[in-house]
Amino acid sequence: MNKLIIHFNRFKKKSLQLVYHIIYINANIIKKIKYKKLFRLLLNIKLSKIIEQQKIYTQCSVNCLIKLDDYKIAIGNLIGSINIFDLKTSNTISILKGHTNYISSLLKLKEDNIVSASADRTIKVWNITSNICLITLLGHSEAITHILKLNNNQIISNSSDNTIKFWSLTNEIGFCTKIINRNPYYFTCFTLLNKTHLITGASDKTIQIWDITTSKCLKTIIRKPNTINCIIRLNNTDIATGHQHSIKIWNIITGELLKKLIGHTNYINYLVKINEKEIASSCYDKTIRVWNYQDSTCIKSLYGNNMVKCMIMMNDYQLISGSWDKTVKIWDLD
Repeated sequence: MNKLIIHFNRFKKKSLQLVYHIIYINANIIKKIKYKKLFRLLLNIKLSKIIEQQKIYTQCSVNCLIKLDDYKIAIGNLIGSINIFDLKTSNTISILKGHTNYISSLLKLKEDNIVSASADRTIKVWNITSNICLITLLGHSEAITHILKLNNNQIISNSSDNTIKFWSLTNEIGFCTKIINRNPYYFTCFTLLNKTHLITGASDKTIQIWDITTSKCLKTIIRKPNTINCIIRLNNTDIATGHQHSIKIWNIITGELLKKLIGHTNYINYLVKINEKEIASSCYDKTIRVWNYQDSTCIKSLYGNNMVKCMIMMNDYQLISGSWDKTVKIWDLD
């Protein structure tokens, strides 16, 4: 086995990837290898070290990320500020300050405008060219956990106060237009199915479909004993949900559990769609895994992470992760 490790250290990136995929595809051969688990772990560790392309050190733990353009990202941290960062030059362009608690969520509204949500119970709209806060939205009574863009003039917010609120943003003025309240339960996560329907996970372990126009619940499609930590849309009929130890793929029309992705050893806290076949997941086990959700297989395991809090796809082959160890990492998935 020592000779095997020495030989692996001599592999270059493409050679290692080729060996990995040959072994992974030939699952029947793997089953015959005595050191199956050690061999797979070795491959994953070596591969993850190679494809980590860049590490950015920040002044505080990273809580959320968004892509601004091909080279710029916005980083929301635990001290309530937002860093606009240029990946090409590895420099901070500007820092947006105004929140008094951690940044929980970010979204890009327009070319020069981003929106931030915070545990200070406020939502702020920023001009990232002038670094000025244009609008501050008040209305939630507890920490705001997530925000979503509905269109260039409307956003949706989720809070620990058990409500989802819809906001209209016009002429540097913002106001709440409607509220979804599920007292005493709170929404753990939400995502847009399309322009007219919202999907939510809640503390009562349900997944529901809501009509955005009427704010009415159309269907409670799932009630299972697992807490729903995160949720993403895969296509017009399927969603993925993150739980403890597993990711579940559901048909939201029938409520049928289609697949279960197993491999993580703790709570899965973030999911991101890579393409029409693949998703990435981060977990409290300090790993990121890339899955082919169509055949329920783990393609890659990325090690060397601390507690990953957020992920975004920068392009078709680069994944960016933000962690509580004050780092932002860029991973080459090609």
